[in-house]
Amino acid sequence: MDDLKKLIQKKDDENKKLQGKINEFQNDMNEMKQRSRMINVIVNGIPQKKNEDMMKLVEMIGQKLGINDPLHDVQRAHRVNSTNKNKPKPIVIRLLNTKTRDRWTAAYRQRKLWNEKWYVNEHLTKTNQDLLYKTKEWAKKNNYKFVWTRDCKVHLRKDENSRVFAVNNLEHLESIQKVKKPVKTPKPNELENLLSDEDEAFFDTVSKNSKNLVSSSYSE
Repeated sequence: MDDLKKLIQKKDDENKKLQGKINEFQNDMNEMKQRSRMINVIVNGIPQKKNEDMMKLVEMIGQKLGINDPLHDVQRAHRVNSTNKNKPKPIVIRLLNTKTRDRWTAAYRQRKLWNEKWYVNEHLTKTNQDLLYKTKEWAKKNNYKFVWTRDCKVHLRKDENSRVFAVNNLEHLESIQKVKKPVKTPKPNELENLLSDEDEAFFDTVSKNSKNLVSSSYSE
């Protein structure tokens, strides 16, 4: 009986090590996919027409954002498949660099264009998109006010005076909940680096309309 218990324990240990390697491999693959999308934005809610001119559509999006000569910022653009067949396919726009990406997303927030029922977000992998959605659900249940992405990473904040967490996975959320160390209130200039006025207004809207503002799921 003791030998059987030892054998079972040995197999359990081996399975845990194997699962750890699988998780590490999956994380590495996700990071590689996300790096390839770092300079993209994904646009949801733009009506789809047969034989549409994609670059003219992208130019229109840029003009709505107030971008001068928007096509100068664009390498290419195309629609991607979505699991929601009742909505137009999202448009992925590949920009010049992360600075350009941030300029487009910031312009969207400043103009509060979600009121027009179309949405511009960083282009997340399916894994990170799911993490964002589940983090928002977790935040609602645990009274966390802000959930957002920056540089394609999910961030979480309980309120204006609390610390900012980068959420790596669902298990990380549970460890965040256990953190009880007192947090120093950021100085005004430090707080500005974390959240702009436009960011906070945007995050408030996200918390109210999370299902609309989260990019539609799409095939990778």
